[in-house]
Amino acid sequence: MKKWLAPPSEGFQVSTDSVVNRNVPIEALIVFSGCKPNEEGNCDTEVDYLITAPDGTIYGDFKNTELWRNKPAIPTGKLGLAVDRIIVKIEDGELLGNYMVKCTVRDIVSGSSFEISSTFNVVES
Repeated sequence: MKKWLAPPSEGFQVSTDSVVNRNVPIEALIVFSGCKPNEEGNCDTEVDYLITAPDGTIYGDFKNTELWRNKPAIPTGKLGLAVDRIIVKIEDGELLGNYMVKCTVRDIVSGSSFEISSTFNVVES
């Protein structure tokens, strides 16, 4: 987040951790571009985050969170960072193994949607 909020630059590297130690938080976020603006030039997009545990049960389910709601469209060639993000920390007593984060992204103005997903493996620290 510090790099994202720093003064504008040509870009920066975002780490994509696939192995996470127990009791260490990991953040799921979406970087995006290309939402369709409404008549006022604003985008209206949202995202559902669904996290499943290694045994297939639902670990977390966050519906209709703000990706970019009623805000000016991101200029062509630029990237936006989702307003709502989730932080996950697998604590003592919770399952070790592969967790999956599935995001369903919806552009309310265009009516389009898509899914993206990623996994992370939680190990003992």
